[in-house]
Amino acid sequence: MKIKFENLEYQQQAISAVEEVFIGCKKNTPRSSFYEGVYRNVSSLIDDEIFTNIKNIIDKNGFTEAIAKFSKQKDICIEMETGTGKTLVYLQTIYQLAKTYQFSKFIIVVPSIAIREGVKSSFAMFKTTLESLYQTKVACHTYVGKESSNMVYRFIQDNNPQILLMTLQSFISDKNLLNRKESEKTLFPNKSLLETIAMINPIVILDEPQLKASTDNAKEALDGLNALMTIRYSATHKKIFNLLYRLTPYDSYNQRLVKKISVLTVDAINDQSSYRIEVESINIDPKGKKYPTATLKVWKTKKSEDKEVALALVKVSKDDDLSEKTSNSIYKGFVVETISKPIGSAGFIQFKNGVKLHEGVRGDINKELRFEQQLYWLIILHLRKKERLQAKGVKCLSLIFIDKVANYIAEDGIIKRLFREQYKKAYFNQYQKEVSDATITAIQGSYFAKSDKITNKDDLKAIYDLILRDKERLLSFEEPVEFIFSHTALGVGWDNPNIFNIATLNETQSLIKKRQEIGRGLRLCVDQQGRRVRDGDYTQNLDTIINNLTIIPNQSYEQFVKEYQSELDEDLESSSQERIEIDQIKEGVVVGTCTIKRQDKHFESSSFKAFWQRLAKKTKYSIFFDEEELIKQILEEANKIEVPKPQIKAKHYGISAQKVIDSASETPEYRMVGEYEGEGTVDYQATFSPLDLIKELSEEGFISFKSAITILKEIDPQAKEQLLHNPHVFLTLLKKIVKDVAVQNLVRGVKYHAVEDSFALELFKPKLSSKTHNIKGEVMVVPTPNHGVYDHAIIDSEIENQFSLEADHDESIVSFIKFPRWYVIDTPFGNYNPDFGLIFKRRAISSSNEQEFYFVIETKGKSDGSNLKEEEKRKIECAKKHFEALGLNVKYHAPISKFKEVKDKLHG
Repeated sequence: MKIKFENLEYQQQAISAVEEVFIGCKKNTPRSSFYEGVYRNVSSLIDDEIFTNIKNIIDKNGFTEAIAKFSKQKDICIEMETGTGKTLVYLQTIYQLAKTYQFSKFIIVVPSIAIREGVKSSFAMFKTTLESLYQTKVACHTYVGKESSNMVYRFIQDNNPQILLMTLQSFISDKNLLNRKESEKTLFPNKSLLETIAMINPIVILDEPQLKASTDNAKEALDGLNALMTIRYSATHKKIFNLLYRLTPYDSYNQRLVKKISVLTVDAINDQSSYRIEVESINIDPKGKKYPTATLKVWKTKKSEDKEVALALVKVSKDDDLSEKTSNSIYKGFVVETISKPIGSAGFIQFKNGVKLHEGVRGDINKELRFEQQLYWLIILHLRKKERLQAKGVKCLSLIFIDKVANYIAEDGIIKRLFREQYKKAYFNQYQKEVSDATITAIQGSYFAKSDKITNKDDLKAIYDLILRDKERLLSFEEPVEFIFSHTALGVGWDNPNIFNIATLNETQSLIKKRQEIGRGLRLCVDQQGRRVRDGDYTQNLDTIINNLTIIPNQSYEQFVKEYQSELDEDLESSSQERIEIDQIKEGVVVGTCTIKRQDKHFESSSFKAFWQRLAKKTKYSIFFDEEELIKQILEEANKIEVPKPQIKAKHYGISAQKVIDSASETPEYRMVGEYEGEGTVDYQATFSPLDLIKELSEEGFISFKSAITILKEIDPQAKEQLLHNPHVFLTLLKKIVKDVAVQNLVRGVKYHAVEDSFALELFKPKLSSKTHNIKGEVMVVPTPNHGVYDHAIIDSEIENQFSLEADHDESIVSFIKFPRWYVIDTPFGNYNPDFGLIFKRRAISSSNEQEFYFVIETKGKSDGSNLKEEEKRKIECAKKHFEALGLNVKYHAPISKFKEVKDKLHG
């Protein structure tokens, strides 16, 4: 099988962009290019002419000079999304430049051996086709070390077009042959081979320059090549110089030049009893003055009455106790010891109990269980795709990045063992039959940069050749290898068009960029005849799309997409502006201070004094209930508890990039969009944090320690089984039942009685002070000059505002007061402060006598109490019993939403 060559328009645009840099340049001839025993590249253009050409190309391709980063240096960039044929583009560019200008010296510099072998393979694969297409012959020499020295001499001395393919490391080190001035064979005295190469003014092509070419040593070495022009090719340039062509992820996807991406994540559900900790970010103070912090996603106890736990973000620093930060006892022992973000590696947080977690990774499901589920779903997807793709003549391959080489190389390595186990399980579930160990061994291949533990070197070379050099054989049905294992050696640069699934089996955040990781399988697939297979569109269901690359990361879908989006923003310089929401003060409002005066005409009146004499009395409460009946009611409800088992859920999403045009920006933005495709679950035995059930159940004071023991002993066996499913969830539900039953009994059993103590009239100060508005611009005081005991009422809501205004303008009101904060009624659920006290007057029709009526009012948004919290309802019930205990002619009404409702009750 031989992969077919395609002459694609977008690739020709990238080739032309470089070719046009030298428009106007005379063709090189053997005479013009010969100099002191070597054949070199010669340009008849002066520098300003080259820079003018660069400007024209930038303008032609729709860039501004600012976006293209135009500069007067012989350094240009071609940006192409991974998987769109970047290697073939620069190989064709070499042929085009050799044909048009008869340049003869080209050096391709790559960052790794894996990429070098890929380029070498691509050149061999398309050499004959390119020679025919361009009517030009080009020789390619691969520098691999000392044994390549003769080949380097041929490269320098030959007049025909030549390529020297090498890794960057080959000539950075002074110890290397290319840098040795004392080399036995040199063309010029006291010159190294590298200094001699500088005489030929090569055109230097940098493949993935962002990886290693930005170091000081690399820059110095590259400058020493004295390049006629340096051309950088990457999807993720770290630094741009004269950007001439750009093919974005959005354009690649919309033009269907790459595979559609989907993400399948493995996550735990119903795991509130596990010490789930997800490290969202490690935050380092750029000035170094503050200790680093970490933002964690953890189970935090809500402040609600039910005290349920929910996932929440918590920021921690050194010595912070996570159990205190979350009000959750499952995190006991998790005290922060270290937070760090070393240069070049993932940040981490370490706790004093020894647990260490890396940025972007969750600590909950144990390592083996996560790897097991990732492998299972990878294999299931592989088998399903394989079945469908084989009918199209396409072989399905899967790539697996592992955490440690030993975990696969060793005979008892965890990943090797789990793969064997999960392949058998998945194969049986898919086909209802067994698979042999020999088959499982045959379908595996691996490549690691350092594989000293492989004792059979023949096997190592065979695998090396298959994965790195013989791409066409790997794509053939005759070759059994379907699953490729690697550490990081295949993380960048290497790819294969028939990679349909990629899994990352790692406890730490992958150091391979998401775009690079995805890029290993983005290229469109080929069939057994070597032809590209394309889909009509990507709007179909994932089960029907041929070119679908599924990523199974070691993190959540949200975290994966967040990182992928962040990389797009960083690489394309298109991040959206941050939007900070701030509560604004209303226009025209000035926050000031109001002096509130007591109105003695009302305060010293006999009406108010009589009213206050009734209200000033205090009460105490007692609680009476039957503990045996309480336990019986709790058990009745506890035996109904159902708790779902902990499960691993695999969710499948298709993701794509959408283009967003901002009129204020010249650069388009790209946003990642997810489309839900489906899910599957499997039960698992979770590891739970220890819980003191008796202490937890009795600590809130609703039941005694003894009662807690009785309840836990006497619940039904079925309920105890539910407890084992998820202790923390069971305990949360049981505590809610205990509280609800206890509270119901408390409310029914609470009794109030009057005491001698009372609120003194002297507590009403002649003058008060209050802010006129809060920071949101909302009114905090309202004038009440007509009937208020004070000339202003201090209020908390718009309902109280309106109530105060209407009461102050109603002629049936003798006087009224907004109760001060110190006027409280003691309840089992905390102090209660009612809103208003009102004195009404009403004249009887049959006589001229006036009667006064006393009301205490609680205002709320709805009169039916539907918007009241449970605690508010309980306090209101206790308040009713308090006023009944006073035995006075004071009517308490709650809740009331409008002043008119009080008037209706007065006349009712």
